[in-house]
Amino acid sequence: MINNNIDKIFKQILIFLNNYFIKGGKILLLQVVFIREFYNLKEASIIPGYHININHMRLPSSFPGVVLFAGLIVGTLDILSAMVYFTIVTHGQPISKLLAYVGSGVFGKAAFSGDPAMPWWGLLFHYCIAMIWTFIFFLLYPKITVLRRTPAVVTGIAYGAIVWCIMNLMVVPLSHVPHGPMRLTSALINMAILMVMIGIPLSLIAKRWKRYSY
Repeated sequence: MINNNIDKIFKQILIFLNNYFIKGGKILLLQVVFIREFYNLKEASIIPGYHININHMRLPSSFPGVVLFAGLIVGTLDILSAMVYFTIVTHGQPISKLLAYVGSGVFGKAAFSGDPAMPWWGLLFHYCIAMIWTFIFFLLYPKITVLRRTPAVVTGIAYGAIVWCIMNLMVVPLSHVPHGPMRLTSALINMAILMVMIGIPLSLIAKRWKRYSY
């Protein structure tokens, strides 16, 4: 019963995001950042009469603040993408199973016991992992010149690929996650999600943060 309620909560979140951001024509913060980086616009107008002033948005100036800010953004983008993909490939299986799978990295088979806490542990572990990769990126970004000189999108794509390789070829095999054969299509889709939802946003945010914090 509790797991069913968890699934309903996440489904309502997905429905809300679909209605508000897609059908409503609104745009997310990172979409505005994309516009700012690619077109160097001070004001973005996507819909007639709907304007967003880029200059009104400020990133946290401190290192811990921007890591927390960026980590929450990419963690949310990544888990929402994973939920959508999981729902499609499993033909509507409960999202709690996806989160329990993440939790199984620590709890092993116990994550699939039906314990209502397991999906929440999985969600927590997901955000912890997102924060770790965000911390690493922002730690390296000011120190490695090539990261700053390379176009943000290229840097983000490369970082997303690196994250996928380390997670899937090193971290996951060493965890308690159930192992199975790697499917090429699934691997490429998951890598693309990490590139678009983690790598590129981190690179764009880091570029903007470096510009205004030094």
